[in-house]
Amino acid sequence: MISKVRKVPVNGRVAVIGAGISGLTYSYFLRKLRPDIKITIFESSRRVGGWISSRKIDLKDGSEVFLEKGPRTLRVVSDGTLLIIDILKQLGATDQIYGMKKDSVANRKYLLTNTNELLAVPYSTKTAIRFLGSGIVNDVLKGLILEPFRSKRAQRDESVAQFFRRRLGNDALTNNIISAIYHGIYAGDVAQLSVQSLMPKMVELEKTHGSLLRGAMAKRKSGTKGPVLPDTLIQYSQKISPNSSFEELKDQLKGINLIRLQDGLETFPNAVAASLKGSVDFRFGSEVTHIDPSTGSVKVDNGVEKFDHIRSTINTNKLSELLQDDEMKNVLSLDYVSVLLANIYTKKPVIIPEGQHGFGFLVPKSHPNEECLLGTIFDSDIENYTDPIFQNAIQGQFSKTSTYNKVTLMIGGHFYNDRNVPSGKIIEKKIKNILQRIFDIRGTDYNLIFENPAELFPDKMALKANDVLISYNLHENCIPQYNVGYEQKKALVSSLIASKYDNRISLGGMAFGEGVGVPDCVMSSLGHALEIA
Repeated sequence: MISKVRKVPVNGRVAVIGAGISGLTYSYFLRKLRPDIKITIFESSRRVGGWISSRKIDLKDGSEVFLEKGPRTLRVVSDGTLLIIDILKQLGATDQIYGMKKDSVANRKYLLTNTNELLAVPYSTKTAIRFLGSGIVNDVLKGLILEPFRSKRAQRDESVAQFFRRRLGNDALTNNIISAIYHGIYAGDVAQLSVQSLMPKMVELEKTHGSLLRGAMAKRKSGTKGPVLPDTLIQYSQKISPNSSFEELKDQLKGINLIRLQDGLETFPNAVAASLKGSVDFRFGSEVTHIDPSTGSVKVDNGVEKFDHIRSTINTNKLSELLQDDEMKNVLSLDYVSVLLANIYTKKPVIIPEGQHGFGFLVPKSHPNEECLLGTIFDSDIENYTDPIFQNAIQGQFSKTSTYNKVTLMIGGHFYNDRNVPSGKIIEKKIKNILQRIFDIRGTDYNLIFENPAELFPDKMALKANDVLISYNLHENCIPQYNVGYEQKKALVSSLIASKYDNRISLGGMAFGEGVGVPDCVMSSLGHALEIA
C-alpha cells in the first residue's frame, strides 16, 4: 500500500478515475464498507474492464468463439484470486468459475529453443533428462556449484540480470530461463527489472545467509510453514463477507492450479459493474483534464467538482499530466511497455504441435527474435482441460479431445522500446512469419484471415476447414515496469502524497499497487478501501 489515507467524512464524496478492474473493485469494497459515501467513477471510454476484454465472434454454423484480448486466467496460489472467487460467489456467478488441475496436460509449459522447438519445463523423468541434456542449463549448473563461495556484497538495488550474474558468474540462467518468465509476466527486460521488487525473497536469502543455496537449504531445514491469510482478507471476512470461509476455499482449491471464467474474464468486471449500477454514479465518455488533490478538485470537460478523496487507477504518466506539481510529475513517471496480442483460431487442431499440449511457451532473451515474440498461450488446451469447480467437483485427470485450436501470440513488450511499433501490414507479416517458422502454418496451405482494430469481422462469419482466423490488438503502454530503483520511487510517491496532499489522493492499478496481475490489483483495491472507510 502507498500510505495510510484519511477517513472520508459521513456522506462524503469519492472520485474514482478509471473503470478498469481496479476502479470497479475499489468502488465495490468501499460501497460495502461505507454505503453513505457517494462514489463517482469517471471513465473516458464507453465500457468497463480496462485491459480486460473478452470478444465473442458468432459463426454461421451456430457456434461461437471467445477471444481474450487481454488477461485471461488467475493463479490459484494468489490471495487475490481467493478474493475474486468470493466476490463472484457473492454476485451469483459461481457457474462461471472453471479450474485446472496441477497435473493437467494443459499445465505443462515450454521454452522456445534457438532451433524453434518446444522444450518442456520438466514434469517427468523423461522431460527432465531432455531438459538437462539440451545444453540450456550447462553454465547454470557450473554457476550453482560455485555460488556458495561467492562473497556477499553491500545491498543495493540492481537488475535481475546483474543479481544472478554476480551470484552465478554468468548470464545463462537469466538469458535462457528467467528472461522468458518475465517476458510472460511483465513483457520486460531482466537487464532493467529490479530484483528487489521482483525477487525480494532471493535478495533476503543472500542478505541473511550470504548465499542463495545455503539460504534455500536453511529454509528447508527450518520447515517454515506457508503464509497465513493476510490481514486484509481477515478484515474482508469480518466487515464485508462474513461467509467467505477462505480457509475452506483454500482446501477446496487444493490440486487446482489455475482459474478461468467460462464466458471470458470480462465476466468479472461486468458483474461487479452491474452490482454497482444505481448506487454508484458512472460517468462514461468523461475526460478528466485536471486534478488538484490538495482541494479535492476534479475538472471534467468544462466543469469542476469537489471530492473528499480521489482514487486514480490510470497510467501514472497520464495522471502526472493532470497535475500542476512538477515534483509529483517527475516522481510519478514510470516506464511502460506496449504489447501486441494476436488471437488465432482454427476449426481443426492444426496449430498446437502434436504431443506438446500445455499452457503454452515463453521465449527467452537468448532466442534470435526478429518478430519480438514474448510467448504464446495455448487457449484451446486451457479451455479443454478445465471444468466447473462449484457445480461438479473436479475429479481425476481430464482427457478431452480438442476439435479446434486457439492460441494467443504475445509480441512486443520491451523489444518495442528499442524500435518503432510496426504498422499493420508489417504486423501481419511478422505474424505470418511466426506461424510458418514455429507452427508450420503456411499461407499457401491455409487461408489466413486478418482482423485488426480498424476492420472488424462481420457479425456472423462462415469459417471453412482451412481458414485461420487472426485478430490482433496493440495495447499501448499497458504494463508498468518495476525497473531498478522502483521501490525507492514508490516510497517517495507515498511520502509526497502524505506531505503535499494530506493523503487526499490514492493510487491503484498496476503502477504503485501490489503487482501487475489482476489478483494483485484487486488486493490493492481492498487494502485502500479498508483504510479510507
